[in-house]
Amino acid sequence: MEPLADVLLLHAVQAWCEDCGAEQLLLPVDDEGHPGLCCSVCDAAVFLLPAEEVPLPVLRHTA
Repeated sequence: MEPLADVLLLHAVQAWCEDCGAEQLLLPVDDEGHPGLCCSVCDAAVFLLPAEEVPLPVLRHTA
């Protein structure tokens, strides 16, 4: 079994941190799959919201 720090690093992403004003390495808040990340530099919490699926407009065919 790997240490928890190693498991969290496997799921880290590089993304924009508003508090730092730069791209940083963001780590998951825990290993249970909660939808949040934490900046590895300033410890700011970053929450991910699921993207809304926008339905495509219906095309009207006319003869």
